[in-house]
Amino acid sequence: MLTMRIKKLIVGVAVLAASGVAMAQSPEQLVEKYTPLLGNNADHAKVLVTGLRNGTPVVVKGRTPRAPSMDFTPPTGKMGFGNVDNALTLAERSLASWGIVTGTAQSGQRAVNLTDIQAVLMGDRTVSNPRGGLIQFPGILILRSQGMGWGEIANHPQVNVKL
Repeated sequence: MLTMRIKKLIVGVAVLAASGVAMAQSPEQLVEKYTPLLGNNADHAKVLVTGLRNGTPVVVKGRTPRAPSMDFTPPTGKMGFGNVDNALTLAERSLASWGIVTGTAQSGQRAVNLTDIQAVLMGDRTVSNPRGGLIQFPGILILRSQGMGWGEIANHPQVNVKL
């Protein structure tokens, strides 16, 4: 049992190290790093980072009533800088693996929106796959709150992170 936990820890560390993750060490660094994920809106990134760090509600409304939005409370409680960084790195890479990308979308892709971010973090929304069909994510924060390590989460079939 202990050996399996050690293996999972090693896999988690290796996955994040191989991905080139630079652990952000301040809220400002995290906001700067994940602003592109939130449509280049630093205010939205700050709300997300602050909510994850403090375990408080994350509420970001779209520009219009029908626009994508986020409204959730992290089930993980308070998270350290490294855990926030890991969660958002996995979220960004998971979305990209399904063709939901930051920046300019190419053929077979589409731009990420607030609904996608909540879906990948919380698993509470189904989102359209730009390659056809729907995606139901398990929720990176849900899996983490259930005790899964970062390597296990990255290897979950619906998280779909290929490093």
